[in-house]
Amino acid sequence: MQTATQSVTRQLDMLYGLYELALDLCKSITPTDDDGTIKRIKERERLLLRTSQISEVAQVELKTFSAIPGIPANERALVEEKRQMILDVLARISQAEHQTMKAMHATMVSVRHELMQHTEKSHAISAYRNAPVAMMG
Repeated sequence: MQTATQSVTRQLDMLYGLYELALDLCKSITPTDDDGTIKRIKERERLLLRTSQISEVAQVELKTFSAIPGIPANERALVEEKRQMILDVLARISQAEHQTMKAMHATMVSVRHELMQHTEKSHAISAYRNAPVAMMG
């Protein structure tokens, strides 16, 4: 395997691994665990920052790799396969983020509904306490 192929595949493997970690973090976020969610989101942000740095390096190496003539077809196929794997994991991350956001939205709607019920009960209790009292007499 040529040095350029090894370099590109190493970068793509690192990138894939980081995206898999980001996917795992996204899947571990639960809308009911506020402290854990905040911690995981911060971890994910740091991970995605590192991922963006490696992604930039990988893009440069992919461009360099594509410009090199005489690389065997099997090595080009290997690099393309790894690139497709990254695109696949990106689609899975997007899907997991959508599901997480949907679950968080459902939790928020539930909390709003519960808060509305408590407010209505509070208003009803206030109205009952402030209602005029009939005098018997």
